[in-house]
Amino acid sequence: EVTGLAAEPGSSRDDRRFTITSLHHRAENNLPKDLHERAQALFTESRWAFDSPPVSLDTPKRPSVFGDSTQVRYENTFSGVPRSMPLTPAYDTHVDLPCVHPIIGVVVTPDGEEVFCNAFGQIKVQLQGLDPK
Repeated sequence: EVTGLAAEPGSSRDDRRFTITSLHHRAENNLPKDLHERAQALFTESRWAFDSPPVSLDTPKRPSVFGDSTQVRYENTFSGVPRSMPLTPAYDTHVDLPCVHPIIGVVVTPDGEEVFCNAFGQIKVQLQGLDPK
């Protein structure tokens, strides 16, 4: 249940329940300033990338991570959907289904026959690249 959320008139407790779909943590160490700067230089040298929390619809412009405050060294942001809403993943047939390529085959017959069918009217097909046995 999310607390501190502005409740609409007539809303129930269930309206404040959400399923969390993503969660981002961000923390800052409590090292002295000179050690902190050395650690940041090492991170930069080793090309470690730290992603910013996602921008939400309510906060179109993300404030600086911790602002000028020395008190706040941890924050988290999350995205969620109301529990009453069904949670289904996005599905795109162009992305989620594998690409099907054509399979090439050759009709094979006993020596001297142009076309051969068995008693059920079936023919033999040899798929290219597979062992004929």
